[in-house]
Amino acid sequence: MPKRCLSKCRRLPERECITKERCFYTNGKTHKFCRLKDTYKMDPEKDCAEVLINKTRKVRSEPRASPSASPEPTASAKALRTQIAKQAAEKARRKTAAKIIGRFMRKTRHKRKAEFLKSICSDAGVCIAFGTSAANEIKKHFNGFTDFAYVKAPIIRIGSPSANGFINEINYQHRGYQAHAVLKSSMTADSDNLMYEYIVGNYINKQSKRFPCFVETYGLYLYEDPNVWTKMKDNKINNDKSILKSLKQLQSPVNFDLACQSSTYLAVLIQHLKGIENLWYKFTDPIFVSQELLYVLFQVYIPLSLIKDNFTHYDLYSMNVCLYTPVNGKYIEYHYHLGEKEVVFKSQYIAKIIDYGRSYFKDDTKTNSKKIYDAVCKEPKCNQKPEKCGDNNGFKWLTKPKNVKESEANFYVSSQKRNVSHDLRLLNDVLTYTKHGLRPYMMRLNYETEYGTPELVRSGLSKNIINNVEDAADHFISEVTRPDAIMANEAFYQSKGFTSLGELHIYDDGSPMHYVKA
Repeated sequence: MPKRCLSKCRRLPERECITKERCFYTNGKTHKFCRLKDTYKMDPEKDCAEVLINKTRKVRSEPRASPSASPEPTASAKALRTQIAKQAAEKARRKTAAKIIGRFMRKTRHKRKAEFLKSICSDAGVCIAFGTSAANEIKKHFNGFTDFAYVKAPIIRIGSPSANGFINEINYQHRGYQAHAVLKSSMTADSDNLMYEYIVGNYINKQSKRFPCFVETYGLYLYEDPNVWTKMKDNKINNDKSILKSLKQLQSPVNFDLACQSSTYLAVLIQHLKGIENLWYKFTDPIFVSQELLYVLFQVYIPLSLIKDNFTHYDLYSMNVCLYTPVNGKYIEYHYHLGEKEVVFKSQYIAKIIDYGRSYFKDDTKTNSKKIYDAVCKEPKCNQKPEKCGDNNGFKWLTKPKNVKESEANFYVSSQKRNVSHDLRLLNDVLTYTKHGLRPYMMRLNYETEYGTPELVRSGLSKNIINNVEDAADHFISEVTRPDAIMANEAFYQSKGFTSLGELHIYDDGSPMHYVKA
């Protein structure tokens, strides 16, 4: 049986058929198909090769088109060929243009990002404080701040070194856009351990997406050169920014052997808001105390009550709460969504809680202060006699008191467990040091000593006593929502001529906070 040959033209669409030299498209009324031209045939003996046909035909008296000659393309075929040629030329033009644009975009990407950030957020601190979508873009623009690539001199020490450490302000500038961070360094071996503070900071970073009162922790470092540590400590101003390159960023912060062995030379990089001030210095301002303090305390104690089972600060006093004014002459309209209740008020300030070196925390990732303390107790470098469990290297606040007397001696601080009453220390400061204590702060406070108190879980509100952070939150909700307080808050900002910066929405259901620009 002879081999059946099938042409390569068979079943080709018209668009492709007319571009093939040996194919012809039949475009009849009934039949439309692609076939091999009459001048070729398929030869079975040559493996179905397409062979050119040479025929001799008789000359007719009437001229007629040769059956082997290809008919003229139809008008639609000509139009299709023209269209295909135009499309090919356009595709080549776009490809060339894309290459040129791509080179330009790669060359100018940093400048364009800086211009974009300037357009949506002229002050990096404002966007970072509000946790807006631009906050992540700002961090990316500066490589997360951690490699010091965009540091602009000078590096300025803030305040004087204290027993617990020293702080240097670092200015970042990239393509004309600026942001800030602070480097907090240990002062002595037994200062609060900054590796532990860094771990707590990673937990707080999650909470900072929910509540504006926390600051973000960026990185953990080791001074490999003690001379650099001395320069950063002793010099008010360091004009040589390259000294930061000698700091080693620690990518594995669970090396507690290193935490004890080099506790003096640890440092953490933390979010910084330019112009921030301590709450302590506002206590002598009667206008602030009467018009603003209530709303600052509200910003602190609502979050602390919502995470009371997972976090205790243990060093919450007026020097560890700061005030940030995003824009002078502007107020923020706060909206706290608490169950079915929405609490609304105006304030020019964002309260910021700092210094997490003694805090208790329990993370959803099953990491907690107790597990960290147990791990420290297993490290040889943390148990070199007379030291035990890192108590001479900044972990002493994590110990569990053996009895009431020892607990009193430690001011009731035991960072391996929670204490829902201890963070009332800030309120104790308010009642002790403000000379203008008005009604919102006059409820009786159950607090044993200046620096701490034992935990009281049961509420004392039925007896007009604040026993814990939940009592404090409930008290401030009641005070802020009083009709006369609402009217006074509104009248105060109206009299000052302040305008709205925007709305900040905070939720008690775990949702991230949401900022709506005015």
